[in-house]
Amino acid sequence: MSINYSIGDHIVDIHHNKYAIIYVSTDITILCLDTSPNFTLTLIQQPTETVLSSLENGSFRKIEPSQVIVNVDDLSPKQKQRYERNLNIINEINEYYGPGYLELTEKSNKHFLQELSNKYGISIQNLRKIIIKYLRSGCQLSSLIDQRGAPLGRKKYSTPAGRTTISGEKFAIILTEKDIKNMDEAVESIRKNHTHSGTKKDAYVEMLRKHYCNIEIDEDGNAHHVLYPMGRYPTLRQFYNFVNKKISKNEYQIIRTSAREYQNNHRAIIGTERNDLTYPGELCDIDATPTDIYLVSKNDPEKLVNRAHMYLIIDVLTGMIISGSVSFEDNSNAAVSNVMMNLKREGRDQLLAETHLTLESDDLWPTDILPGTLRCDRGSEFTSKEFRRKCHELNIAIQLVPAATGSMKGTVEKEFHQFNLAMGDTFEKRGLILKRHDSDHKKTACLNIDDMRKIMVSYIIYHNNRVIESRFRSPEMIERNISASPVELWKFYSEKNSPRYIHMNVNQYIWTLMKPAKASMGRQGIVFKGLHYMCNSDNYLIKYMRNNLETVKMDIRYDEASMRNIYYIRDGVLFQAHLNPLYPEQMDYANMSYDMFMNYQKRSREQITKNRHDNLQKRIAYNKQLEDIRDQRNSTPSPTASNAIRKNSQTEKEIDNKEHSFANIVGLYETSPDSNDNPTIEDNNSEYSKENNKNDNDLFQVIDEEDPEKFKEAFLKKFGYKD
Repeated sequence: MSINYSIGDHIVDIHHNKYAIIYVSTDITILCLDTSPNFTLTLIQQPTETVLSSLENGSFRKIEPSQVIVNVDDLSPKQKQRYERNLNIINEINEYYGPGYLELTEKSNKHFLQELSNKYGISIQNLRKIIIKYLRSGCQLSSLIDQRGAPLGRKKYSTPAGRTTISGEKFAIILTEKDIKNMDEAVESIRKNHTHSGTKKDAYVEMLRKHYCNIEIDEDGNAHHVLYPMGRYPTLRQFYNFVNKKISKNEYQIIRTSAREYQNNHRAIIGTERNDLTYPGELCDIDATPTDIYLVSKNDPEKLVNRAHMYLIIDVLTGMIISGSVSFEDNSNAAVSNVMMNLKREGRDQLLAETHLTLESDDLWPTDILPGTLRCDRGSEFTSKEFRRKCHELNIAIQLVPAATGSMKGTVEKEFHQFNLAMGDTFEKRGLILKRHDSDHKKTACLNIDDMRKIMVSYIIYHNNRVIESRFRSPEMIERNISASPVELWKFYSEKNSPRYIHMNVNQYIWTLMKPAKASMGRQGIVFKGLHYMCNSDNYLIKYMRNNLETVKMDIRYDEASMRNIYYIRDGVLFQAHLNPLYPEQMDYANMSYDMFMNYQKRSREQITKNRHDNLQKRIAYNKQLEDIRDQRNSTPSPTASNAIRKNSQTEKEIDNKEHSFANIVGLYETSPDSNDNPTIEDNNSEYSKENNKNDNDLFQVIDEEDPEKFKEAFLKKFGYKD
């Protein structure tokens, strides 16, 4: 028995009833009535032999249905979403009711449909419509597409789409398969734009360059792209319409930024970040930003030194800035140590003294505040082990916000923006960076790091005292006439719950902020990173050096801003060791930071590695010279030579001394008295003797004058040397 039909075929009986074949086996065939009214599901089970015989005798007639191929990329975002939902529903129906689907017609077996209805959020009626439409089509996927959207197939246009221009011309074209392929390629280039910099128009221009240009060669042999005449390539509006069908608005925003940034900028805002905060300093933001002013060197104002970096610690509950620092350090532990040092009164007072600024009231800048939690981004300085160690020893919790979500620490981010706005146009001709193509900040820079530090301190005082108009106040604040300035809010919340304070002394606090390391102690004193340190006030160290005891490891801490000193604790006493001046080569490192010092050490290691290679080459050449010397002398002394070693040595010494006398070195050789060619030493009337005597007189005259330079000149002249 040969079955000449399959699933998806449609047949019609003599009563013009249309059926879709949804299941075929050698025994049975299941038909779905396609003409039943009101979306009633009617499934008919027939023996396969009966269906075959009906087709042979004409009772059934096979018809060709319209086969529609589904291209998901042609669907609009809404159509695509509904199509994928419907496809998931059908897949679950196939697993539960397939392959015959006869149980769908039973009224007692509806619990699974109810589960699907709840799962996908659609009614039972709409769920049945999806299933029945699918079965009536002969299990075609095209039946799952919502027909309320754009049509499945592309219409065949005989005239270009779009309206005419003012001049009556129409430049839009009828899109061919090749045009569609070219635009699909451009759409993919937009989707793969990992730099987030390209636009739709950029993709359009690139498409025209690749597919709608002629290559022409000029007289110099240079190739040029010449665009086709208007009306032979898709218009920008046609391209935009095509792209908008392929890429939804949300997807395009993600492409232009990132998925994380899109979710962050469009998330639901259900409250403020001050929720659940009970006391000032409980949650503080810490972050850094490059300042918008180019700086020059303090020592050489003509030297441009880029921008400084400003770190701030700001209380989230009150908006009070409780610490700040400005330096050229960026993403470093030294920068974090600086801003945390200024939490202490000593650090703040030192900053005020450096900038020659004063506070009207100590309340304008609270000190010795210990944050409960520091909220920060995932910068390298905040994710480092050193930052975690500092916070652990100070009993400060760390809260890292997700990457690329600056608004999750909006308090400090907003303050950076306000800081730049507050400078306004004041420094426009003093190195202020403008977001314009004609910004001349490098040419007009004149401020140095001290000026930038003074600007920061001035802003902190201004900010802590100004009223934040957008701050929503409680009824109690309004009744007590408490303004929304950080200083007033700090007082208000401190009355209810006191902030945490730094109770340790300044030495202990500095010890905590400094970076721990290992050094060695021995006969050379304390050695750290190859540098020698000495502490004259540590009697134990001096005694240890004198007793020549073995070298031992010791715990130290150092300030990353300077290699001049290291610090250690012995018996509860803090000692400061300084670079040993008796090692002069290392004193040039005294004023260097740790990073700069390690930079030099890295370069030194690279040079040593290169020199090691050169030394090997030189040693090879030296060994070859030794071998050559050895090979030139093959004779050995006679057996009786050892009996006259003293005599032989004396004779050899006289010969060697004569060969290396001063006369031989400077080129003066004694000549024979019988020789007529050369004057003798006794020939006082000869020209040589006269010249020699003249030089002697000059030499003795110089000796009498005790002039070293003239003596040297006369000496060289006498013995035949030239300058």
